[in-house]
Amino acid sequence: MDPDGQAKLCCISQDRVPLQEFGHAKSLSKFVEIRQAFIDDQQHTNCSACWQRESVNTNWESRRSIYQYDDFHHNLNSAEDFQLEHLDLRWSNTCNLNCVYCSPIFSSRWAELQGRKQSFRILPTVTDSDLASLKILQMAGGEPLLIKENLDVLERLYKINPDVSIEVTTNLTMINNNRIYDSLKQFDNVTWIVSFESTGQRFEYIRNGAKWDEFYNNLNKLAMDFIDIQVNMVYFPLSSLDITNAIQVALEFTSPDNVFLVGQSGGHGFDKLSCSALQYIKQHNLDQLTQLPDILQIRLQDQIASATTQQTETLLPLYDKFDQLINQNHRLIFSELYE
Repeated sequence: MDPDGQAKLCCISQDRVPLQEFGHAKSLSKFVEIRQAFIDDQQHTNCSACWQRESVNTNWESRRSIYQYDDFHHNLNSAEDFQLEHLDLRWSNTCNLNCVYCSPIFSSRWAELQGRKQSFRILPTVTDSDLASLKILQMAGGEPLLIKENLDVLERLYKINPDVSIEVTTNLTMINNNRIYDSLKQFDNVTWIVSFESTGQRFEYIRNGAKWDEFYNNLNKLAMDFIDIQVNMVYFPLSSLDITNAIQVALEFTSPDNVFLVGQSGGHGFDKLSCSALQYIKQHNLDQLTQLPDILQIRLQDQIASATTQQTETLLPLYDKFDQLINQNHRLIFSELYE
């Protein structure tokens, strides 16, 4: 569920459908159609991102391959047979940051920054029956530690289904004196997915509204309170020259297997850089590779290989506009992109 009330079968699905009640998911024609395609061993266009990724490199993990849990309910004879076992819940766009690559749909602060006063909040009924069948609950947003509906869900879930696996995707800036954070301590199976990809001043630009020292202290606190920590990093022009430093920080708190790199496209892609700037980035990253564990060398090499451009000059108009909104100058902070 996205904050605008649209539902989809996973976070990168192509097809989105308005959904007011979770109980309707099993009968929505689009969702039944997609399930039937899997039963028929057909590649539905809804899942094109995964099929494309797997076709390019059979060693690359796709969202589809990650979601193939053996113990989940499967009935390969009926697309109508459905049980809610994995729920990715994003009630609201409430967030305290306006990360450079985000948008008003997923950040209330982004909306305020643009003077749009745009707020999304969905309130579908999550019944006790829904919660009882869950095997995985993912909480995102917005910032899930600021979305008050999560507290009600967690309190009921602890009574009904305390063994559920919970995944929290967070910017990790609001964990002190936080009731949702404290409620999560009751559960035995909580995985934290922390989002960051740079350090110091570059971190504070990319994740505008956050302070690096406070974030680092929160990482220390999280590691004392919880065992399972993952890190998701966005590899894009503004993070590319500091990504290995961020990885080294992440490795202070989790294993190499739990650090993931994802690319970014649109106005945030490497195709906006000059050929010379991209070549400099690639060489810099290749020089840093030997400092990383093998699996992270492979993951970073995949990102390096996928970055291409044909530009003779670096043009990043999205960040020029962002500078005006936050009164900063990315050309000074990320000067290598222009030299």
